[in-house]
Amino acid sequence: MSSNEVLTSIGVRRNALVSPPATVPRRRKFPPVGNLKVDESAATASRHRGKPLLPVRGVMSLIDKNEDQVLRFIENGSLAWAFDVSLDTKHGGKREIRVLPAAVAAYLRGQACSLEWPEVVRMLLPHGEPMILSRDITRILNVSGTHTYNLARRKLITPRSTWRRGRGGCAQFAAESFVEFLKSRRVL
Repeated sequence: MSSNEVLTSIGVRRNALVSPPATVPRRRKFPPVGNLKVDESAATASRHRGKPLLPVRGVMSLIDKNEDQVLRFIENGSLAWAFDVSLDTKHGGKREIRVLPAAVAAYLRGQACSLEWPEVVRMLLPHGEPMILSRDITRILNVSGTHTYNLARRKLITPRSTWRRGRGGCAQFAAESFVEFLKSRRVL
């Protein structure tokens, strides 16, 4: 019995499961006030965000290699721009490797990744502000929020505000300390 026949037998029409197109409300035009012109696009534009780093399993699926091969590519420099974002690198704990997507793209094209630090920083922090929110760090490193705050508790990244759970509880961190953390955790 086909899916259409099953749906018809239980009394559901074929097109009934498709939701109607959403109507977009019209935006109100604001009249100019004196010489002041309102730039509506700036008010409604979303902030540009960088691409998150890829975990080893993500890289494995993209380049179709196993974990040992991916780690070997990272160690020998075939996959440049990898970072160990684990909480403790000194006591032989489990490494949490993350790879820059541009480095994976260069590998897939068969090219060496020729990016320099300023370009990598612009890719990860495209807005160039001196502060970065905890949710942005969580997204960039591709880790949990708890991991981000544990990095702060261990003084690996510098908080500039307090934080709490729930809405509006994001902490602000110095972007410079985040970049220093990445520099210290680069896997060469």
